[in-house]
Amino acid sequence: MNVDTSTTSTNKPTTRDYVYRVSAAVANAILVTLGIGLLFQTIAQFIHWQPLYDAGTMGTVLLAPALGVAVASQLDVNTLVIFSAMISATVGSNAVHFTTKAVNGTSAVGGTLLQAAGSPSFSTGQPVSAVAAALIAALVGKYLTGKTPLDMVLVPFGATTVGTISGLGLAAVTTPLLLDISRFIEQSMHVNPILGSVCVSLAWALFLMSPASSAALSIALTLDPISSAAALIGTTSQFVAFTAMSCRQNNLGANIAQSLVTPKIQFPNIVLNPYLLIPSLVSSVVSAPVATVLFHFRSNYTLG
Repeated sequence: MNVDTSTTSTNKPTTRDYVYRVSAAVANAILVTLGIGLLFQTIAQFIHWQPLYDAGTMGTVLLAPALGVAVASQLDVNTLVIFSAMISATVGSNAVHFTTKAVNGTSAVGGTLLQAAGSPSFSTGQPVSAVAAALIAALVGKYLTGKTPLDMVLVPFGATTVGTISGLGLAAVTTPLLLDISRFIEQSMHVNPILGSVCVSLAWALFLMSPASSAALSIALTLDPISSAAALIGTTSQFVAFTAMSCRQNNLGANIAQSLVTPKIQFPNIVLNPYLLIPSLVSSVVSAPVATVLFHFRSNYTLG
């Protein structure tokens, strides 16, 4: 289970190669934006340095545009298409909200600026529809490239238009659907704590290893302490299991990345071999009810 960070190939890529390359790029985008961003925030809390915490926050909210670049960069397209995919992913992520009144803003280095009503405010967003919108924009741009002498206008306009409209539709459908599924999982905890903890732990273990953000879902749902604990156990099992399974196959940097930052970097390997998930999922299923029911383990939803 080597962690793949390469993005080049000398042979003509097949569809499977494209899937693997895009998966690796998405995992790297998540590692850099969410992983390093959250690491900055954690370090900043220990050393009480607010500008570093703000820098980490900036990194996490750039997840959607980073996903757009990640997807398009692996499909052998030009920079016009890459930036079109970046816009489409940002729209598709449903990450941008607009203020309803003027508010004062402060930068990481202390600068202040009055934000007018209607100013955009960024959040991490919803990565699933972001990736889908970016893929649509990149494929449209790739198809249009070279078709007419008007590439400089037609390619970015066509790719961005189709990708943006697709992103709006995907965000409107995917985001509520994911939240409804998560609410259903949360409610199962109140019906049967043992079965509920297993379901929540299993779900968050899967969310962690997918392009979706398990932490963002936990925060959005403000999970109760028992559900938060089960979610934390599910995500922790992935950190421990994938590091243990692949520590001898990776170098020090990759092991630190997957054990301390995020095991999402194993996502390309999971796409190729989903059976790799079995050991970690079994451990999360066993550990969650033992910890939450027997030892009364509780957690805050921000740690999910």
